[in-house]
Amino acid sequence: MPTKLLIEDQDACALAAELVELTGESLRSAVVTALREQIAREMARKARQEQIMAITRDIARGSRMAA
Repeated sequence: MPTKLLIEDQDACALAAELVELTGESLRSAVVTALREQIAREMARKARQEQIMAITRDIARGSRMAA
């Protein structure tokens, strides 16, 4: 895994600079925190999606049994 992250995108750099300004964190810390938070949100979204699918399967099974 590379130890460097090079971002050559003006929007990404501007957003990172804005985050650093708002939080007072270092650039490294702000980026790591933002990535961790996004990963947590995505994991939670996937878990909710899996719960919904499980409930849907249970309902479908129940409907078939009642018929």
